[in-house]
Amino acid sequence: MKFNELKLDQIDEVFAISESYDLTKGNQTDRGFLVSSFTRDEYESFYFQDDKYIYVATDDNRVIGFIYGYYIKHADPSVSSDTMKKLGQEDDFIVKQICAHQDAPIGTGTFLMHQLFQILSCSIYLAIVAKPLNVTSLIFHKKMGFCEIARITEKDQLERIIMVRYKHQDSKTFVEAGLLQYQIAVDLYKHEDQLTWTKFNFSVITNGAILAMVVPAMTSDFNKTLFLFLAIVVIIINFGYIYTIRMGRIYLQKRKKDACGLEEKFQSIGMNYIIKGSTKNKKMNHILENSFTRYVQFLIPIMFIIGWIVILFLVL
Repeated sequence: MKFNELKLDQIDEVFAISESYDLTKGNQTDRGFLVSSFTRDEYESFYFQDDKYIYVATDDNRVIGFIYGYYIKHADPSVSSDTMKKLGQEDDFIVKQICAHQDAPIGTGTFLMHQLFQILSCSIYLAIVAKPLNVTSLIFHKKMGFCEIARITEKDQLERIIMVRYKHQDSKTFVEAGLLQYQIAVDLYKHEDQLTWTKFNFSVITNGAILAMVVPAMTSDFNKTLFLFLAIVVIIINFGYIYTIRMGRIYLQKRKKDACGLEEKFQSIGMNYIIKGSTKNKKMNHILENSFTRYVQFLIPIMFIIGWIVILFLVL
């Protein structure tokens, strides 16, 4: 497999490959699709423009894949490119299209992208269609080290995911900084988890202690006014616990999302999913990402409130 800039006599092959992925012609395949539809003449015009770059992968002198892109400063106005201009620098690169022939060997896209990484010393941006979701493209680019930074709706009314692979992303310093951030995110996640369970435990202890104090005093001549006061106080306390537990769960999910995002980001260097879980088991992923034990933390204080209200009606 060889990598080189597009030659004039290879334009027809590049056009044929891109046409086979053209979503506007119903060519949505398991290997992804393209919504940027260019004619054969447009690819030829790109060939003669100094600010447009097309690189091809060849095997036995046959084009089996290509990458088309340009620098941000040369991008035509659009919602996607304008967003990239705001987030990046004018010398960063935009990958507009990357395609492999339907019969190309597995790994052709990876080969093209790695060759591009060696050529460029800047950050690389791209946009992936979110509706309909281009699943194949999304998975591929995540494996290549790209991460989502924004979502926009383009003029064609199709939602796009803006992704970036930052400059020097494979450098030791970059990786070490990312792993440090991951450790901080995990520590904060564990802190919020422990704090939330501590709040929950205190809610159980508070209700149990007040109940243990009140029940023995519930005789025929006990002070109903005092009981009413204590019941109202404990109900207010339970509402306070529910609120603080809810906020703790929000903070916890944010830390977990940050850690999962870093795990995805470092898939390209062989990092395994730990908090996020295996992508092969969608049901387990859903459980790990949502932490359904939160329902226990919410429902028990709610049950305490209902219980105290019932006791109030029975006593008073």
